[in-house]
Amino acid sequence: MIKMLIVADDFTGALDTGVKFSAAGAATKVVMDTETDFAAGIPEEVLVLCAPTRHLPPQEAYRVIRRITERASAAGIGCIFKKTDSALRGNIGAELSAVLDGSGESSISFIPALPSMNRVTRKGVHYIDGVPVDQSVFGQDPFDPVMESYVPDLLRQQCSVPVRVVSGQEAGPLPPEEEHCIRVFDCSSQADMESTVQALARQGRLKVVAGCAGLAESLPPFLGLRRREGNRAEAGCGRLAVICGSVNPISCGQMDCAEAQGWQRLHIPLPVLLQEEDLLSGGGRAVMDRVWSAYLDTEHLIIDSLQNGTGHLTEGAAGLTLENIRQRIARRMGAILKALIDREDGETDARFMIIGGDTLLAFLEAIRCRELTPIGELCPGVVLSKVTYQGRQYEILSKSGGFGQRDLLLALQEGAVEYSTCALS
Repeated sequence: MIKMLIVADDFTGALDTGVKFSAAGAATKVVMDTETDFAAGIPEEVLVLCAPTRHLPPQEAYRVIRRITERASAAGIGCIFKKTDSALRGNIGAELSAVLDGSGESSISFIPALPSMNRVTRKGVHYIDGVPVDQSVFGQDPFDPVMESYVPDLLRQQCSVPVRVVSGQEAGPLPPEEEHCIRVFDCSSQADMESTVQALARQGRLKVVAGCAGLAESLPPFLGLRRREGNRAEAGCGRLAVICGSVNPISCGQMDCAEAQGWQRLHIPLPVLLQEEDLLSGGGRAVMDRVWSAYLDTEHLIIDSLQNGTGHLTEGAAGLTLENIRQRIARRMGAILKALIDREDGETDARFMIIGGDTLLAFLEAIRCRELTPIGELCPGVVLSKVTYQGRQYEILSKSGGFGQRDLLLALQEGAVEYSTCALS
């Protein structure tokens, strides 16, 4: 029986949250089917559902998430966890109100912080590396800029549910007049997270919660999921091809750093990214011949969607909206990785890394994969998963475009990080 349903709005977020439960020993699966029958005898204890609502209109996101929540509640799932972006991107107000309304609960507890990456909430203001999120790189995101750092005001842009900021010292029962509300919890450290979760557990308020991977790490003991260490394994990647569809400056800096240390880097020009022609003939085949040649020439290859390290997103894109451009870039990068794997045909022990949730989702759609299994977390936000394609299992690394230190790719190359694996059913 499913003990927890996690609903995420993109695939990298689904994985970096789900892996916290697989690392705790829970049988965990990540799926894409928003019509999954939660009462159908699913053997996993934790089911992570990727419902790609981040770029939908708020009203449509509300409808999708409310329907999922209603079906999960009717199936008797003990905890519904709305996974949110640690930089507050997406339809957070609409989706939290949808979970609250769909569950029938009186309140939902929202802990947005991810202390391990210095993303914290103080007096209701969300900070990234000490800077209010709207003044960080996430405020300049070309597709989904975060324009508000005070969490209650951000939520009120999309919902009319009362919002209350709660400090760690105030995690007691709510007065009756404040029922039916969203409680936003301040959190500056993992210790704050642990104490808040303990307080919520004592109050019986873990039926519906919201947050990111920081919250996920604290929940297993309160859901009957036993923490245990698995085998330690070196994370050196051998041959690694990185496919980056993100335009986040954090990922751009990581690629710049690796390129400066000798990694080969191949930029896919924007006009090529915006085309939708087949990659098996004509100009599409010429692109793949270039990618294939670069892949054979080096053990560490970056294939990215940036023009000389910058995102000139509207040049040469007449008649296309930013949303059209986002979708086409993601689909093209996903198709390029599929075509590369088709040529590679399992002949090497290569791993592939996908940066950006939209690109990961596009790749899975290209190979017609509807589920995958998180194996371990190499370092915060970098997840190793297994995916089956044409009868063969591939190891896929993934991360959000906005995660990680500048030298992350070099650390992966050198095996300077380790991950914990666990027994999976």
